[in-house]
Amino acid sequence: MFLYQKNLKKILNIANLQTSNVEDMSSMFQNCESLEEIDLSNNAFTKVKTMEKILYQAIKLKILKFPNVNVSDLNINEMVENCYSLESIDFSNVKINQNIQLENLFKNDTSLINIKMPNINIQDPINFDNYFDSLINLVTIQFFSDNNIKVKSSKNMFNNFTKLTNLDIRKLLFNDIIDMSYMFNNCTNLERVDFSEQNNLTILNMTYLFNGCKRLENIFFPNIININNVVDFSFMFNDCEKLEELDLIKFGKTQ
Repeated sequence: MFLYQKNLKKILNIANLQTSNVEDMSSMFQNCESLEEIDLSNNAFTKVKTMEKILYQAIKLKILKFPNVNVSDLNINEMVENCYSLESIDFSNVKINQNIQLENLFKNDTSLINIKMPNINIQDPINFDNYFDSLINLVTIQFFSDNNIKVKSSKNMFNNFTKLTNLDIRKLLFNDIIDMSYMFNNCTNLERVDFSEQNNLTILNMTYLFNGCKRLENIFFPNIININNVVDFSFMFNDCEKLEELDLIKFGKTQ
């Protein structure tokens, strides 16, 4: 609709658009390179199936207000990719009940400081490998779900997030996770990691898991960590300078 409107700075009264029957919003504001603010909070999106690239390459976008969205299937691939100026994003009003496609959602959004993730309520585990790659200024991230978000793999999930201080992973379920390597690697300002609400962890790879977490003081492990099949522990706690005590009693081998 507004594709490649590179000189467009502001859109007034966008709430007047009747969007309740719209299914495809892909690339709606793509390459609106002068757009600084978009407020969709008063629009209704009850049938939308895809928002892929809706704000792709909106390089000056600083303010994004999002509406309530409650759908079964939603494609938000590359939705805000290359929004270099965006500092905060709140997707918590977006409720996804079945299938979701998330690839490259925040890619190259290097100014992002705060993220509120969508409310994800699906049965299949999600692969978060490299998912937040390039968010070097991220300070806080919040996950939302009516139940729990099953995680299949979290390799490099928060790798090199040197400004990350606040991390609540209680909504993430790691019971069947395969790879946690480099998950918190070089999170130099992270002070605590809490896995205590997890029932059981069965992991294959834990290399560099907490490597370089210089301010990390507390790690709370779940009741059981099954290490029967772990292939690599190397550098797991390397350079954790403030970690004074570590109880590995929960690293039990199950039969």
